[in-house]
Amino acid sequence: MKTYLKDYFFLTIGALIYAFAIEGFLIPSKIIDGGVTGISMILSTITSQPLGIFIVCINLPFIILALQKLGKRFVFSTFYSILIFAAGVTFFGKMFHGHCIIDNLELFLVAIFGGLILGAGVGLIIRNGASVDGTEILAIYSTKKIPFSVGEIIMFINLFIFTVAGFIYDWQHALYSIVTYFVAYKTMDIVIEGLNESKSVFVITD
Repeated sequence: MKTYLKDYFFLTIGALIYAFAIEGFLIPSKIIDGGVTGISMILSTITSQPLGIFIVCINLPFIILALQKLGKRFVFSTFYSILIFAAGVTFFGKMFHGHCIIDNLELFLVAIFGGLILGAGVGLIIRNGASVDGTEILAIYSTKKIPFSVGEIIMFINLFIFTVAGFIYDWQHALYSIVTYFVAYKTMDIVIEGLNESKSVFVITD
């Protein structure tokens, strides 16, 4: 029970940190995230509908897919994280009203610090046994059917999303979105694996 409570405590904190980065840094600066969140941000911009609704609805088919292929604990934890994240973006969206948490912050600094905070939030979620993005589930499922790794599939999906963002916003914001994604990706690695990295190489030879 203590393990479950600890996991869900950090899942909650991670999802709220993620939501804070989205609403406090990225959305006011027209910088998007990758995956389902990025798609949801684009659709929310086009339709003017709440971001949280798209986050939950688009992730639902991937949750159902995961229920067939992955463990129930992972699926429930993921669904919980997505709900908290959707609630978080709704809450912070009303708090910030489309304004960056720091007025007149340069786009490069938004990309860096938004990526750092975003990566820390998502890293906490992954470290505690869940996911918050359906594209990761799709990538895991697709690796059995196509000759690409999970990372490569996610990269292809995100390149498509950032390209679409270039047409909807502009190419400058799309490029800053890629910077944010890269910073978030590296931050996630640090949160999940720690600062001390080691590599092992097995050389098999006569």
